[in-house]
Amino acid sequence: MSVLTAVRPVWVGRTYESHFGYCSRFNCYILNSVNAAAYKSSRRPLILTGDCDERIYAVQPLLKKLAITFAAGLALTAIMASAASAAPEWYVKKAGAWSKVSTAVNVEGGEKGSSFEVIDTKYAVGQKFGVSCRSDNTGQVKAGGIGSISSLPGVECKPSAFEKNQCATRVEGFEAANLPGKTELYLEGGLIRQRIVAEGMFNPAVLMRCQKGTFGTGTDECNLNTSTQLTNNVTGGFVEATFDSKSSKTTCKEGLPKAEAGEWKGSLNIKPTKAEKTAGVEAIKVE
Repeated sequence: MSVLTAVRPVWVGRTYESHFGYCSRFNCYILNSVNAAAYKSSRRPLILTGDCDERIYAVQPLLKKLAITFAAGLALTAIMASAASAAPEWYVKKAGAWSKVSTAVNVEGGEKGSSFEVIDTKYAVGQKFGVSCRSDNTGQVKAGGIGSISSLPGVECKPSAFEKNQCATRVEGFEAANLPGKTELYLEGGLIRQRIVAEGMFNPAVLMRCQKGTFGTGTDECNLNTSTQLTNNVTGGFVEATFDSKSSKTTCKEGLPKAEAGEWKGSLNIKPTKAEKTAGVEAIKVE
């Protein structure tokens, strides 16, 4: 059994440390008692450490280390709590008051309200395939910053205006597939964005069909699993979801699937439906 030897109390600030240190051959202790004679093997030490050097137990440096570690833990906890509380949410305005969305609110783009463009930048060697549309998209916004896109009809679709567009004559068909798609709010660089992801097994996508020349037909399919930046339209009481430079390119499926080929431009409006407004919804926003 190791013989314990009392170590002189270490001077801390202007008072002696309230607990004495004791060293055995291998370890040092800060004990619950200041009386060496009162030490018993059954008494648990407050602190056990291997930092002894020539039986001098450096209490002050150890306590400093413990204080720094404890403070760092508190700071990390505060940061995590702050990040959780700062997660963006959908808000709804009723009777002049804003509150977080607790039950799903039905939304739409408004009559021909959304305007976007889909371009397959790798349709063929040196060629692109692009379509521009207006749309009365529909979906929902829900609690927890999530939502959905349930429809994305193409209205007044036309070939995109750029050279070597393989959708050159007119758009014969435009429809969305694999809907509903799920949406999720998140923060990036201090801005609120919305990612569009699969609700089920397959990514939401759009199918396009164009007339090429007199008799030819060109088709393509591009996924919609990208992201948009959200901006509150305070005057209109709705949210604009804009495709921008941070919106990742998606896979298009003409020929072999091509990753990072589908480019989305324009924006989707997110407005309360007429039925929701009749029921008392005045506006929506993100925050």
